[in-house]
Amino acid sequence: MKKTLIPVLAVAAALLMSGCSQEYLPMLDEGGQSDIVADYQVPDDVVNFDEGRDLATDDGQQHRYQILLQVDPETPVQATVGNQIQVSAIVVDYIQGQPAPDVLVDFQIVTVVDDDGVVVQGDANFETYSRYTDAKGRVSNDFFVGMVPEVTYTLGLSLPDYPESEPVTMKVKVLAYACGCLRVDFSYDGVIETPLRDIEVFVVPSTYQCGKHIFPHTVLSDDLIIAQRSAQTVNSVVTFDCLPAGATYTVFARAGSGDLVCTAAGGCSRTLVMQPETCDEMTLEFSEVTFQASGRYNAVDHFNFEPMIEMCAGGDTTIIGCITAGTEDVGKTVCCAIQELVKLFNTPGSTIVQLVFDALKLWIGSAIIDAVQTVVGKALESVLNDLILQWSRDTPWLAAFLTAGKDITQIISNLELESELVLQKLGSDYTVQGTHFWHAINLYWRMGCAAEGDPAFDPECGKYTLDMKDLTVLPDDFPMELLEGSFIADVLNFNWMSLRQHEIALSYGKLVLWAINGIFIPQISGDQAHSIDDLARLWLDCKGMANGPIGDAAETIPGVDRDDVEAVCNTVITSLIDPVDDMIGRLSLSTTLTLTGTGRMLDGNCDTIIDSIVDGTYIGFVESNSQQASVTGDWSAVRIVEDE
Repeated sequence: MKKTLIPVLAVAAALLMSGCSQEYLPMLDEGGQSDIVADYQVPDDVVNFDEGRDLATDDGQQHRYQILLQVDPETPVQATVGNQIQVSAIVVDYIQGQPAPDVLVDFQIVTVVDDDGVVVQGDANFETYSRYTDAKGRVSNDFFVGMVPEVTYTLGLSLPDYPESEPVTMKVKVLAYACGCLRVDFSYDGVIETPLRDIEVFVVPSTYQCGKHIFPHTVLSDDLIIAQRSAQTVNSVVTFDCLPAGATYTVFARAGSGDLVCTAAGGCSRTLVMQPETCDEMTLEFSEVTFQASGRYNAVDHFNFEPMIEMCAGGDTTIIGCITAGTEDVGKTVCCAIQELVKLFNTPGSTIVQLVFDALKLWIGSAIIDAVQTVVGKALESVLNDLILQWSRDTPWLAAFLTAGKDITQIISNLELESELVLQKLGSDYTVQGTHFWHAINLYWRMGCAAEGDPAFDPECGKYTLDMKDLTVLPDDFPMELLEGSFIADVLNFNWMSLRQHEIALSYGKLVLWAINGIFIPQISGDQAHSIDDLARLWLDCKGMANGPIGDAAETIPGVDRDDVEAVCNTVITSLIDPVDDMIGRLSLSTTLTLTGTGRMLDGNCDTIIDSIVDGTYIGFVESNSQQASVTGDWSAVRIVEDE
């Protein structure tokens, strides 16, 4: 026996005596010779390598390590592209005569050459590039051979902590593979109404499993993808012409829908063993991505009551219509008065003239007044408009009032609510329950604010926020019952919410009257007026009108004088303006704001968690004294990010 074999046999004997399994030893032939040792001989000077040298380590012991491969280092291991092999070795301690545990082993790719011996670029890699031996001195590592055929890799193993130990090498020959074909089609029978589009299909190793490693929104790394194809619709078919035979794969697909940026649906399946020279067929069934909508959101609801004002007032109103509506239909009377008030703010000259003539009709008769109005009506409107313009120049508060007229109507017709919206977990029936916890009401009066488009425009200018605690100080006859409201929504077409009919408690008319009388009119009039009635009488100088052009025109009517004009003017104020305070106060919407709506859920970072709800709409009606009128609105919500 060669001198160089003595250490190996000594180690083998030591392993046997220690009870270790023989499978961890080098393979021995019938003659008891190790096939590894026969091809990878320990250098002749190993026995006396460290004679006269201190081999003591930190543990006070002496060590001499050698790496024993589990294959013939000179004979290449063969593997087909797309596969992997296990590189295994044993590290033995010749001085201690036993396996070497907890020794760090480095793995590296030394060279890559083609069949002509020319150095080339490969795409193989190890699972990891360093690993410790176990208690029995064993170490193994997966080597992924890549997709480049007809190349040979030289792999090296070394002990970085023991540089005196000889590194070892082995070879891996990558062969071209036999191909199998895979044809993939698709099916979908889900809730998404918009056709699926932009389908991507991936083939990955079967070690990546559906529902464990891969989900519809999973983003695959490039080094994981074996093959990839694209398709336009679910009616398409994609074909993978050549996949390595003898292996199994996971086939994964994802698809978009409509204008959705993120994945809308996905499909995943594991193939059977790919057979050479055959073409398997597979149908991937798509299922939609399930969004997580549950959580807390900051929501803003905006309601437009202008259609309500028009509809419940009966469309185009007149002063006679408002006065003769009577008290049996309070809702109609109130809406009528509000609409006339809106006209007064927007077109003061023509509105005042119309109001005066309408009031005269009650006294004298329509036929006579219609005839006079036809003759002098337009001229009076022009004269009065000029007078209003002149008054506004001489009266700063009146100028401010006229400038802010349309903005004041926003107080009447528009309302903005802020709330915390809490959405529950999506149910199995694709419904979600939501609850609004309102905490603020916003009213807008943009007097003195820069117009939209102006460089100085500020969307927050003129915004008056009333916290719910502020509303608790309102008089008793201004009840604000708006605290919370619940709804149930159906999730449709994957990312749309359809809000079922629900009600909101809100004393809107009383809120509007309080805001106008308590906040806005005092600011307009320089604190000279504190109600619509005060403002009307401050502005509409009935005596001045009687002594002016309107009085001149009135005296042309038989039986009418200037005193009649003054009386009519006061009647207009009394008939139109005075009832507004009472009418709006009596308009209670506490239980009758009924709504349905929609909203689109957005996943901003494609993690399947809803970040916001946009394009929200409301359609509903207000009911007062059995009268209904239309209300529209919009809403949005943004997820509240919880503190880490």
